[in-house]
Amino acid sequence: MDNCWKDEIRVRLRKRDARQKEISSLVQNYSKLQARLALRGSLWEEIRVQHRPEGNQESMLKKWVEFLEEPIRLQLELRESRLAQEQLTRSLSELHSVLQLKDEAIQCCHSQ
Repeated sequence: MDNCWKDEIRVRLRKRDARQKEISSLVQNYSKLQARLALRGSLWEEIRVQHRPEGNQESMLKKWVEFLEEPIRLQLELRESRLAQEQLTRSLSELHSVLQLKDEAIQCCHSQ
């Protein structure tokens, strides 16, 4: 009987953790999409500034975009890769710090 309520609490905690992981995953995906959108927006603005049509020549801009479509895609991928690299570098640094703290805690436990 004593184990019954403990099992129920374990089940509820696992469900809660699973929901938190799902929400965390959604938030991370949303953040990545926002970052990609910001990169695309900034790249588009750079192109518009560099190739600003004079007067009302919006069709000229469309032609430039078609002509530069592949280089734009490559530039966007490069920027996304750099952003991913920065995020990975930060994550690696954080993991390294956590690992050092855990190692120090283990050494402290062994010394006691």
